[in-house]
Amino acid sequence: FVATSLDIQKNMILAGNCIHYLESNSQGVIVEGCRTVQNFEAFDLLDIDYLSQPSTFWTRKVWNHVGILNEQLHYVFDWEWFIRAQQAEVLFIPVVNTLSLYREHETHKSAIGGEARHNEIINLYMHFDQLENAIVYKSLLEDIKLFHSKRAGLLRYLSKVFRFKLSNIRLLKILAPRKYSNISKLKLRSLFYVAN
Repeated sequence: FVATSLDIQKNMILAGNCIHYLESNSQGVIVEGCRTVQNFEAFDLLDIDYLSQPSTFWTRKVWNHVGILNEQLHYVFDWEWFIRAQQAEVLFIPVVNTLSLYREHETHKSAIGGEARHNEIINLYMHFDQLENAIVYKSLLEDIKLFHSKRAGLLRYLSKVFRFKLSNIRLLKILAPRKYSNISKLKLRSLFYVAN
């Protein structure tokens, strides 16, 4: 499928779906897929890395056009490369086909990256002139603790009692309205996902 979907004469990246499975010591195996085509249409690559790297394929022509991976990066090297490819006007072709499986576990690199990973993400935003993203992302990292507050617990309880939907983004805008009220729901949702 991959070979017949790419034209080696063109700058193209094929991006498919990936099945992620998390092996958890406490919950067993948790499986979820991704929605590459929908994410490609909905999100901005400068906000969130919605591509599943194991399910992306490109030609040597693209590699030579975009350049090598930035080996100074440890957590976002693929995301940074995809942004450079996008800025170099490489054609991304999202497909619904599942092209890989990806095993996550409680000690995989992204899960244990901590502050080093967060700093690399902030630096990525700054490198591509996404100052607002860097500021909001940093605020989200600080405000994640709000989700464990008594007020958040009460709001979740009330949402169940009165049967109204309370997404994490809506809850965040209630808990910290001055910080997040002027940020679009889509951008906030993207950055919230990256922060978690």
